[in-house]
This record gives sequence, C-alpha cells and structure tokens, in this order.
Amino acid sequence: LALFTARQAGFLVDADVMSRAEQYLVTDLNRALDVNDTSSYNERAFVVFVLSEMGRPAMVSRATTLYDQRAHLDLYGKAFLLMALKKTGQRQAQAVLSELTSAAITSATGAHWEEKLPDFWGMNTNTRTTALAIMAISRADPKNALLANAVRWLMVARKEGHWETTQVTAWSVLALTEFMAATGELSGSYTYQVTVNGKPIGDGSVDKNNVDQSRELRVAIRDMLQTTSAEVAITRGPGDGKLYYSAYLNYFLPADKIAALNKGIVVGRQYFAVDTQTLKPSDRQVESASVGDYVQVRLTVVAPHDLHYMVLEDPLPAGFEAVDNTLLTASAAVVSPQLKAGAIDPGTGRKPDRYFAPFWQYWAHTEIHDDRVAVFATYLGRGVYEYSYTIRAGLAGTFRTLPARAWEMYFPETFGRSGGTLFTVK
Repeated sequence: LALFTARQAGFLVDADVMSRAEQYLVTDLNRALDVNDTSSYNERAFVVFVLSEMGRPAMVSRATTLYDQRAHLDLYGKAFLLMALKKTGQRQAQAVLSELTSAAITSATGAHWEEKLPDFWGMNTNTRTTALAIMAISRADPKNALLANAVRWLMVARKEGHWETTQVTAWSVLALTEFMAATGELSGSYTYQVTVNGKPIGDGSVDKNNVDQSRELRVAIRDMLQTTSAEVAITRGPGDGKLYYSAYLNYFLPADKIAALNKGIVVGRQYFAVDTQTLKPSDRQVESASVGDYVQVRLTVVAPHDLHYMVLEDPLPAGFEAVDNTLLTASAAVVSPQLKAGAIDPGTGRKPDRYFAPFWQYWAHTEIHDDRVAVFATYLGRGVYEYSYTIRAGLAGTFRTLPARAWEMYFPETFGRSGGTLFTVK
C-alpha cells in the first residue's frame, strides 16, 4: 500500500518489487481462514482493500465474498471492506456503511468506535478503528453527520502531535487527509453572525488564514429570558467551508439540592469514619464528625466508554481540609491517597480482555487545594475506578457540600456528578 501510494504521488517505485508484492497478496487470498480467528478475517479485509486500491479486477468477487462473511470482521475490518466495496462499485457498500455508522458511540460533540475485543495481531486500537471509520465514511458518504464529531474525537486523542502508536498515527494522518479532501475543510470563506433572543452578540468572517481559530461568546443568565426558552440563532453567509459551534448552559443551585447526574460518566461519593487511634479507615459510612477527626473520602468513577483527558474534582465540606501526605507536618499514620482500578465492564460485569495498562500509565496527577481535590487522567479505559483520600475536620458547623464532578476536558458535555450533601462537624 505504501509503495502504491508513493507511486500515485509521482515517486519512482521499482516495477518488479511492486509486481512481486502484489502477487504475494493475490496468493494469500487463497489461504483458508479460521472461523474462530477474527484477526485472519480483518487481515483478509486489508488485503482486499489494498488490491482494490490497485485496481485488481478480481477484487469485485473477493469483496462480495467477504461481505457475506462480515460477521467475522471487527469494526476496523468493516471499514476496510467498505472502502473495497466502494472502490469496486458494489451496492453492498451501503449496508456496510449503515452497520459502521450505527456502531458509533456518540456524545453531543464527539463520536468514536470501540471494538468488543482487541486485535493484537492486527496492531489495532480503538483510536485506529476510529481513524479507519473516518477514512471509510469520508469516501462512502462525505456529508455524513458523524464525520465532524469523529474528527474532533480523533484530534483530542492526539498527544504531543501524535497518537499512541505509529500504526494509529499513520492511519490518522491518512484518514484526516481523506476527510479534508472530501469536505474542503481548509478552503473556508464565509461570514457569520450570532444572536440571542434577537440581540447580536458576535459576528465575523472566516477565510483560509483563520479557519483553524475558534471564538468564544458569552451571555450572562441574568441577561436571558427567565420565563421562556432562549433562542440562539447562528447565521452563516454564502461561501465555501463549514461552520462548527458548541453551546453550553452553566447554572448554579443550592449544593444540597443538586441530584446525581450521568451524562456519560457515573460518579459516586461516600464518607467513611477513620479510627481515632490507628488512623485507619473503616467501612462505617458517616455524615458527621467531630473537630479534629479524620474522614476518608471514596470517589467511584464508572467509565462506560474510554475517556481522554478526564478531570475528577471533589469539593471539600467547608469545615474540612485535605490531608497532604507529601508534607512533613502530616501524620505518617494517615492512609495516603489511593487508586483502585477494578476495570469492570459496566455492561457485562466482567473485566474487559483488552484492559492491561497499570494505573500509572493513565492516572496523571493529583492536586490538593484549600477547597477541593482535583485528579487528572490522560486516558481511562472502560471500567470502574475508586479514588480515596483523607480529610480532617477543623471547624464546627453544618456544611452544604457541592457534588464531586468528572468530565472530559475537551468534551465537557461528557460528564457526571454525585449528589450534593450536608455534612455536620460537632
């Protein structure tokens, strides 16, 4: 594939090398596939895709045969099959496109794909699957509504200019190139205006020099209509390119009136008594303590899907302060913050086969502030996690406590929170 792509771009490629490589793949198509080995079917889809790219006429029947066997394919294998069917002009391409798009995991501004099991032999990851899905859909249906959100998700998964493996990086670059070629993303040329309840709050123009720049507009709740819905109108002038927007409403309620909420992440919080003699946490849940007492906070995070750049923030009851074990003034007997990665799939109740990373590869760091504890994760695989730390009561009173909250930093609409609580210090 690399040599063929290079030749298409005008580079000199040895014809004999190309011929022998092509013949190797043609011969491989005669190899019997193991019905119990999904990887072999995924590999077959890749071979059919490559030979279809090279214009081999026999790929029409090969792609049709593989279509009939597509139940053995992972999602990324279906992406290869879709591109092969599209290249050879087969009507079955629409059915595979429908299966691929229906398998997408979506939020308000993000879309991605996750495999049921990993294909280690195929060097695949869920990020690579997402890249290949973008590439395939860009070819089969460039106006598909999923594409823009899938590209956003893929860009968020990038770290320091690249993705987690060389395979993912290569396919991501190829996929994004296909997307830009299909949609004309970089040739933006239009004007826009934004109004709220008929009042202009911003306007501007977009061209190739600023097409990669975003703009933020804000309206205070006090300036919005209180008894009816607010109308946000975005008007786009004629021209090339696409206009993207996200809208968020942030508001505040009395802390103890806030109910738990799951918008893609489940968060729970419990307080447990700590033995006054040993300073070891117990399993006795508490809603009150005395001045000087230690209390252990246990935060549970359930990630139904993989999360990138997640923030977990837990406000402290106002009468407490978090114990910082890195300080010499902290008691050595107090249990340090701990993370338990159960990695239990919420859907099946079992540990996912693809979970293998130790916690230090995904849990970035913890910050202790006067009013809250914040924990950051670069990547969290699908599963259940428990984070615990210790606080100490310093002031008497009854304190409303804001919920613990977790969200994806670059997709804040994917979030969750625990319920607000009352905590009494005697």
